[in-house]
Order: sequence, then structure tokens, then C-alpha cells
Amino acid sequence: MSMSGQHVNVSKPNPAVLERFFNGPRAPVSAMPLTTLDGFLTAIAACPGLVLPSEWLDVVWGEDGPEFESLDEANAVVGAIMARYNEIIAQNDPSLGLDAGSFAPRLDPSRDNLAEAKLWAEGFVACMGSFGDAWQPLLARDDTWPLIMPFMMLADPERSREFFEDEKPIPRKELEKAFEMAPALVKTMFLARRMLQEERADLGPRRRGARRAAEKRTAGGGGRKTTSKSRGGPRKSAK
Repeated sequence: MSMSGQHVNVSKPNPAVLERFFNGPRAPVSAMPLTTLDGFLTAIAACPGLVLPSEWLDVVWGEDGPEFESLDEANAVVGAIMARYNEIIAQNDPSLGLDAGSFAPRLDPSRDNLAEAKLWAEGFVACMGSFGDAWQPLLARDDTWPLIMPFMMLADPERSREFFEDEKPIPRKELEKAFEMAPALVKTMFLARRMLQEERADLGPRRRGARRAAEKRTAGGGGRKTTSKSRGGPRKSAK
């Protein structure tokens, strides 16, 4: 069971299914590239708030929906996407106690590694942009912001340079080093997410207790009654 309380099916994903469909004629033009999809799924898995597949699959396809040849093909493609999503959770969530191997971003080895790293980071950042409310618990904390900044730097080096007010381009080696940190950063995000969930779970009973105490005070007539003798009450007129 994942930290969101969902059961995780750790069946081995089949990348060939996704490669055939996403590189084929029935995949929408607006669909994410496979490398971007992997970064997006990683961010969905690490997200501190729950985002349902019915919500995030629309972001995967973009403006146009997929044209599946059959129900079997639809089940195979969506099943392969969910299998990779579950694998990412199993590889990074220590509370599951599953031996699912070590996590690593899935890139196209035939392309330039830094170009692929940028595509992967674009998928990660796209998730944060699409589901900002779900990411807010991590984005709002100063101690977890450094976990996210390397992915933002990879996804948009020019914008990151403006953010840091640095006139020089970010060196390639620095970008490559940032991406090498990705597996460790993702695992730390999972730990941070668990910490935030435990904090919320601990606050729940306290808030309920405070609410019950307030209700008792109200029911017990904690407020002072006003009588005719109290200040501001009616006075008898002098004869």
C-alpha cells in the first residue's frame, strides 16, 4: 500500500508497449514524449497531494485524446503507464518494503543525455504546474524547495538564470550534475511527503479535540447572561 493508502501493483512495466503506441500514428500529436512522460509520472508519484489518474491522464495526452485501435490496445497502453507509475512508487517508498530495484529516470539512450534530461525535467515541472495545489505543501516550505530547484533549472535553464540573476549561461557540467542527483532527490521527496502526511495525521486529533472543547463551552452556556440589573439593562423611570 502506498503512502496515499492505495494498493500498489508492482507488475513489471513493458516499455515496448508505450514505445509502439507513442511513436505510432494513433498517438495524439499533443501527447508527451516518452521521456517527458517518465518525468511527469515521477512527479505524480512523489506529489504530496493525491491526484487521480482520471485527472492526470488528460495532461499526458494534451489537447487531443488518443485514438486506440481497440479496447485491448487501450487497456495495454494505459496499463503500461500505470505499471511504470506503480514501479516508481515501489522503488522510492520505503514504507512499502518492496524489492523493486533502484529508481532511475527512463531516457532514450540514442539521444543526447542532457537533451533527454531536459525533457524528463519538463515532465516533472509540468506536473507541478498542472497540480499546484497538490504540490503546495512542499512548494511552501523553505527546507524542501532545494529538492525541486534542480528540476526547474534543467527544464528551463534560461528562466533559472534570470531567477538567480546570473548573466552567464549555466554550464553543461552543472546541468549534468544536477540530473545525476535526480534519483536521490526523488527519494528524499518521498520521505518529505511521508513526513508531511504524518504531521497532518497528528494534527487531526488535536483539531478535533479543540473543536469538541469549543462545542462543550458553547453548550454549557459559557457566555454571561444579561439581566435587568446588568449594565445597559432597562431602568425604572423616576417618579
